Amino acid sequence: MLLRSGLFTLFTKPRKVSCSFPADILKNSSFTMLNQWQSIIYWRDQLIAHKPSSGPLVENFDGVRAVAAIMVFLQHLQTVPYVVFGPAGVWLFFTLSGYLLYLVFLRIEQPLPTGNTLIAYLVRRFFRIVPLFVAVLIVMSMYWTQPWGEINPLWINLHLLGLMGDHHLWTIKVELIFYLLLPFIILGLAPLVTPKVRLAALLGLVFPVWWYFERQMVMVLNGGMPYFTPFILGMAAVHIQPMIGPKIGRILVALGLIGILGFGLDVHIAEQYRQLIGFTDWMAMWAMGHFVYPACMLVVLGVASFKSRFWGNAWLRLLGVVGYGFYLWHPIVINYVGGFDLPIWQYNIICFIASFGLAILGYLLVERPGIRLGKYLAKQISSSEKSRLFSTSAAVFIFLSSFLVIRTMHPFEYQISIQAEVYSEHPVVTQFFTTDSSSFNEESSMFYRINGGHWEARTFIVPERRINKLRFDPGDAPGTYRIRNLNIEYPWITGPLALDVSKLSALSGIAELTLIGDELIIRTNPNENDPILLYDGDLYQPALRPWSMALGSVLLGWLLLFGFAVGLDTLSGRFNTKLNNQVLLS
Repeated sequence: MLLRSGLFTLFTKPRKVSCSFPADILKNSSFTMLNQWQSIIYWRDQLIAHKPSSGPLVENFDGVRAVAAIMVFLQHLQTVPYVVFGPAGVWLFFTLSGYLLYLVFLRIEQPLPTGNTLIAYLVRRFFRIVPLFVAVLIVMSMYWTQPWGEINPLWINLHLLGLMGDHHLWTIKVELIFYLLLPFIILGLAPLVTPKVRLAALLGLVFPVWWYFERQMVMVLNGGMPYFTPFILGMAAVHIQPMIGPKIGRILVALGLIGILGFGLDVHIAEQYRQLIGFTDWMAMWAMGHFVYPACMLVVLGVASFKSRFWGNAWLRLLGVVGYGFYLWHPIVINYVGGFDLPIWQYNIICFIASFGLAILGYLLVERPGIRLGKYLAKQISSSEKSRLFSTSAAVFIFLSSFLVIRTMHPFEYQISIQAEVYSEHPVVTQFFTTDSSSFNEESSMFYRINGGHWEARTFIVPERRINKLRFDPGDAPGTYRIRNLNIEYPWITGPLALDVSKLSALSGIAELTLIGDELIIRTNPNENDPILLYDGDLYQPALRPWSMALGSVLLGWLLLFGFAVGLDTLSGRFNTKLNNQVLLS
C-alpha cells in the first residue's frame, strides 16, 4: 500500500515539502535525492504550465498528443515487434489539430471573423510551427543529405516553400496547407449559426473531402498525401463533444483505442479485424486510413469529456507539450544512434531519451520564444479595429503574397536557352556567351563538344539577365563551320524566338562569312584557335522579366489581400450585428 501511494505521488502533481530536520540529516544522500527529485517535479510543472495549446481539458489533449508522438516513434524505431502505429499517430495529430484550431474561431463569439482575426490566426500558427521547423531543417540538411556535414540551402528552401516533404516532414506540409484552407472553411460556415446545423455541414464535408483529395489524389498547393479528412472530423467533434458525458466519453475512448490497436498490432485478433474490414497488407494502410479516422475522432471526443489520471498524467503531458519537437527530432536521433552497434533495448531507450531531451531543449530555446512572439504580434494585429494598408497586418500581407509568388515561380526555369544546329569538320568545343555589359566571362556562357562530320543540335543554357550582347564561338580550332536554326527562349515566354543567322558578324579570327539559304558558313583564319562572332540583330527581349513580374505580383497580392480584409471587416460589422445573440458553441 505504501509503495502504491509513493508511485502515485511521483506521477501526479507534487506538493511542497517542508522539513525541519537537523543539519546532519540535511546532508543525508537520500534527502538530497528527494530534494533533487522535487526540483525536477517543480521544473516539470513549470514547463507544462506554459503549454502552447488552449482548450477545455487541455491536460487530456496534451496526453493525446504525447501518445500520438509515441505511436509515430514506435513506427520509425522498427525494433518493437508487431507495431505499425505511425499512420494512426499522424491522423490522431491531425484530428486533434482540427479540433483545437476550429475551437479558436468559435470562441471569438461572432459568426463571421474579421480580416484582422484571420491575420492574427495566421501569425500565431506561423510562429508556432516555423521557427522549430527551420532549426530542424538546418540540422537535418547537414546529416540527412549530401554532402555530409554541410548545410543544404536548396533542400531547406524546398521544404520551407512546401515543395518537398522528405521522410516525416510531409506532415508539416499538410498542416500548413490546412492552416491556409481553414479560414475559407470558417467563412463558408459563417451563415450557419446553429451548432447542430454546423455539425451537419461538417459531417457532410467528410465524404467529398475524402473522395476529392484522398481517393482522387488531388494535390492542393503540391501538398502530397492530402489527408485533410481527419481535420474535418476533428472540427465536427467540437460540436459533438457537448452531447457527450463522462461515462459515454470513457466508452468512446475504449472503442477508439480498440480501432487503433486493431489497425496497428500484428496479432491474430487484430489480423481478423483487418480481414473483416478488407485489408491485410501493411502497405495498404495509408491508402485505407479512412477506417481509422473514426477511431481517432472517438479518442479525441472521449478524452474531452472527462478528467483522466492517465491522459492528464504530468509526465505524459510534458511529452505532449514538447510533442511537436519530439516528432521532428526523433527520426534524426534514430538515424544517428542506428550507426552504433547497440543492443536493442539500449538502442530503444537511448533513442527515446535523446529525442525527448532534444524536444525539451528545442521547446525552451526555439518553440516558446516563437510562441510568445506570435502571440504578441497577433495581439497587436487584433487590437486594431480595421485593416490598414500600412500596419503590422500589412507586413503579413506582403509576406503571404511573397510566399505564394515565390512558391509558384520556384519550379520554373529562370535561364535563357539558346538553341542552334552547328556543323564542324572536326571535333571542337563550341560556345555561346551572353552579357549585360561590355565584356564577356565564362560564368555567362555554355559550351558543348561537337563530334564533327555532321549537324548537331544543341541547347545552350545561360543565366537569365538583361542581355546586352550575344557572342558565338564556333570552335576552338581553325577550319570551316556552319550554323542554322538559331533561336532564343526566355523564361515564361511561350516557344523559342527565331534569330537571323545573317546578323552574326565577325569580331576576331574570321576570314569569311557566307550565307546560303538559312545556313551561315564560317571560315576562320588559318592559325586562329578562338574565332568569335557577335550577334547584331534584335534579341526580342520581353519587357517583363521573371523577377520584375514577381515584384508586380507581390504588390498586386498585397493590395488584393488588403481589399479582402477590408471587405471582410465591412461584412463582419453588418453580419455580426444582426446575429449578435447567436451562439456558435453550445
